[in-house]
Amino acid sequence: MKNKLAIIGSGPTCIYFLKQLSDQPQEFKSHLHSITIFEKSINAGMGMPYNPEMTDFYNLSNISSEEIPALEESFAEWLRNQPKGLLKNLNVTEFPISKSKVYSRIALGNYFRDQFEKLIEKLKKQDLRINVMSGVEIIDMIR
Repeated sequence: MKNKLAIIGSGPTCIYFLKQLSDQPQEFKSHLHSITIFEKSINAGMGMPYNPEMTDFYNLSNISSEEIPALEESFAEWLRNQPKGLLKNLNVTEFPISKSKVYSRIALGNYFRDQFEKLIEKLKKQDLRINVMSGVEIIDMIR
């Protein structure tokens, strides 16, 4: 019998779990029917500290690209692939992009959201049902 899985929160912990699933689908596919991800914020995939609802334009993250475990692409690679206008909106104004530099929290949040979306699509292509419920706060669970 295949199970349904609910994940509360769509930040980095959820994202790295999805990465593990996408890298080893044969390990999970026979046991897992579907995943529903509940996110309190309307901005799924960012994580609370990196969400523009919770942080300021000028707040820096506390981690550089080289310290972030690999997802579909590194944070520095992702930044290099973004248009200059978006980078300005994310308070990324110094070039070239460096893997050892610390960038804004909102830049990191946008990176996490993009990776979250890519992983969701990858898992769907692997025939896993995924439903993301944004703007939904879980306050209690009943079994």
